[in-house]
Amino acid sequence: MNLLPQFKKDVILIPENVVLTSSLINTDEPDKEEELLDVIFDVRNSILNNTISNNFNPLKVAISKKTEHYNSLVIDTNVHIYKDYWLKRYDSTLTTPYAYHLEKPFTKQKAVFTYHLDPK
Repeated sequence: MNLLPQFKKDVILIPENVVLTSSLINTDEPDKEEELLDVIFDVRNSILNNTISNNFNPLKVAISKKTEHYNSLVIDTNVHIYKDYWLKRYDSTLTTPYAYHLEKPFTKQKAVFTYHLDPK
């Protein structure tokens, strides 16, 4: 549900929190089995800890038998609106996930993904 079109044009919506998460997913399977990897960025925690930066620690994914059947790395944006109301994957244009296809066969022991706020 996209709330923004329902507001007047001069309304500014300030979420309580925004969280970026990463997961592995197999888009070839009907149930799209998914494994949550890590939280990439949590705005509230970063502000509380005074650790906001344009560069984040690289996300390292160990390649093993467990991860071999996944074919995509997905980055989700979750927006905390109010109380227990969150905008999750595809609830809004803000929460459209970014999916990166993983090339196979895996020839390395790990994959490293680094997220930047500012494009290089």
